[in-house]
Amino acid sequence: MSSPINNARKALSLNFDNLVECLVPMGYSHIAHWNNEEDYLNILYHRAQSSTHLFKNLVFATSRSQYAIRINCEKVHKKIKVKFPSKQKFKPCEIGDIFLVSKYVDPKGIMSRNVSFIQVKVSNKRRRTDVWKIAENQLFFYKNWPTILDCYAGVGKNKKSIIKNLKITHANRLFSPYMLLGRNCHPGLSCGPYPWITGTDLVSIALEKDGKMRGPLEVAFLYFLVQLIFQVNGERDIQDYQDYNLNLKALTDGLLRYMHINDPPKGEGKPFVVITFTIKRLE
Repeated sequence: MSSPINNARKALSLNFDNLVECLVPMGYSHIAHWNNEEDYLNILYHRAQSSTHLFKNLVFATSRSQYAIRINCEKVHKKIKVKFPSKQKFKPCEIGDIFLVSKYVDPKGIMSRNVSFIQVKVSNKRRRTDVWKIAENQLFFYKNWPTILDCYAGVGKNKKSIIKNLKITHANRLFSPYMLLGRNCHPGLSCGPYPWITGTDLVSIALEKDGKMRGPLEVAFLYFLVQLIFQVNGERDIQDYQDYNLNLKALTDGLLRYMHINDPPKGEGKPFVVITFTIKRLE
């Protein structure tokens, strides 16, 4: 990465304790009482507001520059879905439950931006050990990212198309992972079951035997948030002020525009949550 971006990452490293402390409300959203995915997403949304307050007036500095972090969090209550081609004629599926965006900005514009889609899965409530069932069509979409014929929200007359005919390419294996939310304690884990971010490759392997998986696998959600802010996870769509992945940028921009212009009332279904982290160099 270029020198301005490295300097921003150095500032975050020098103030790492403060950074993690501000992310803890989101990373530990699972501790609050929840019953299903919708409950958890609403808790995460409100905990993001707490993180926003903690970051307020906090400055991350090096000898060269100062930076501030701003968090914006929005949600809609209509599922955002994608329609894509498949020989097996899969039905449309959700594009995800959480969309994370991390960007570094300065007066010239966006230096770089990384994004990540996350699908949340809660373990079976009736089992004594955590077991997750993964929808086949959603896993196919996250593994292959086939051409998005239509990305939309709502149905019938209320359907709103966000963007069409995009083929997303990515290189980062945690660009679109699963978040596994458990209900039972695991040996060696503090604070009860932790939400784990898990790549689709590991999910696929775990499902080979009986179509179900048992965790946890990979990396805890709080660590994933830290990694995304440092831009070592997720997929980059802007680098050195230039468009780096045009189709991903178009999808990201379309979703962000949609989140700001349409927020239906509560009670219309499971939320789709967007959280953006903006690391800004101060003049």
